[in-house]
Amino acid sequence: MAEPLLIFTKGGGRLANQLLNVTHLLAWHHAIQPGYRICVMSFWPFTGHFDLPLGEEGMLAGKSPVWLKTIYRIYQKLPTPWNRRFLKLIIAALEIRTLTGGWQKHRYQEAERIVLDLEDTAFNARLAKGGVHLLSGWLIRSWRLVKQEQTYIRAHCQPMLTFRKQAEEHIAAFKRKHELVIGIQIRHTDYRHWREGKYFYPTTSYVNWMKEIAAGYGQKKVGFLITSDEVQDEKLFEGLSWTFSSGAANLNGHFMLSIMELSLCDIIIGPNSTFSAWASFYGNKPLYWISDQNFKLSPAYSADFYDLKDNWLI
Repeated sequence: MAEPLLIFTKGGGRLANQLLNVTHLLAWHHAIQPGYRICVMSFWPFTGHFDLPLGEEGMLAGKSPVWLKTIYRIYQKLPTPWNRRFLKLIIAALEIRTLTGGWQKHRYQEAERIVLDLEDTAFNARLAKGGVHLLSGWLIRSWRLVKQEQTYIRAHCQPMLTFRKQAEEHIAAFKRKHELVIGIQIRHTDYRHWREGKYFYPTTSYVNWMKEIAAGYGQKKVGFLITSDEVQDEKLFEGLSWTFSSGAANLNGHFMLSIMELSLCDIIIGPNSTFSAWASFYGNKPLYWISDQNFKLSPAYSADFYDLKDNWLI
């Protein structure tokens, strides 16, 4: 009899959203359902950027059924946006398949709250019966399991070695010149309009915060690693000791380098974002979210990544 299969089809948006999905599913898999094979279709656009030792091609954990492996290979060969359109059609077909019996669908509407705790007794009882299960939704979580399994998760979802090496080389020289390196995430493109611009801050605000932070550490040599999804005017950062991340828009690098280099900083600061959240988780570094223009960072204040989950739903 084939091992049971959980297919996470959709929920959330880009890279860091999907990394949070993967993080929670890995924790659930290791702690509660190690016998399950897991496929995260919404993570397929990014699988080539990560080392996922637990799963075959297209899988987060376990061996892929022949039919699913075939779908993944077709997806990989198609150019964008045709691969995304193909995946939408496949997901629709899989959901229709649940109507014919045998397969089960667990679909949760997106909401401003956790829609499913992966430790939920009823949910796990349904999965204990085996078979194929489709799961979808945003904010399907188990923070307790993530905290418990964090070392395991980091070991089984790592950026590819090429990204890790390049990021380490870029930040190493900068770290040698400073006693403290603070990663700054400037997110401008979509945040101009998302939630009516609530978390959009002009570059001048970031500069002022950086100057205040540097002054707060007195004689300590503080350097800032800046990542931005838009090209920034370098003159605005005069008077600060700083460098762009390799993936910043000014350097036209890969976004994976930005998230990796943030994870290597001593402290991470940015607007409420899963991008900085996953960098903090992967690097096991303090994360400070800028929730409004009154943001202040005190050197005496300590941030715990797990404290933030209740301040803004990730």
